[in-house]
Amino acid sequence: MKKLFLALIILHVAWAGCYTKLYQNRYVEDHPTEYQIPIIDSETYIHMTMVGGYMYGGVNPMTERNITIHDNGTVVLTMNQLYSDRFVGECRISRDEVEYIANLIIECGFFEMDDIYDCSSYNPDCWRRKKNYPRPVPLRLHVILGDIEKEVEVSVFEREMVDYPEELDMVVDEMITLSHRIIEDK
Repeated sequence: MKKLFLALIILHVAWAGCYTKLYQNRYVEDHPTEYQIPIIDSETYIHMTMVGGYMYGGVNPMTERNITIHDNGTVVLTMNQLYSDRFVGECRISRDEVEYIANLIIECGFFEMDDIYDCSSYNPDCWRRKKNYPRPVPLRLHVILGDIEKEVEVSVFEREMVDYPEELDMVVDEMITLSHRIIEDK
């Protein structure tokens, strides 16, 4: 029994060494995060979702806005307003565009960002802003690149209220620009 156990341990260590050696070139080395950022190529799984980041208010307030970019280049926009029908639209983008957005996310330092950006205790205007009409809907940006995954949430997506990284604006603007393609196609 001891020999079998020892043989299993040796096989496991040998397999782990081969597995690491096989996939070690697929990651950017010496990256200063706790994650191993994958090198984006045609084989890297990419999935991005943006939820919220708008104001709930007006005559026909928006109750939902989701933008999802799938690995195969399908971009899906889901919008719902209180007194209108739900809108679900999609368009296709090239794999190069998907990889461009993924590289933009890496360059912006998305994986080094905090998980939550909220009102600070010394900014009472921000806390009041959460309760005032039109009410801000928190922004959640969820990204999967290869086998790493991260979600960043901003409680009030207004630069003067919450101190979140400016680079996050670039990613959000890029995803909103893609959603405008869907609306223009309809």
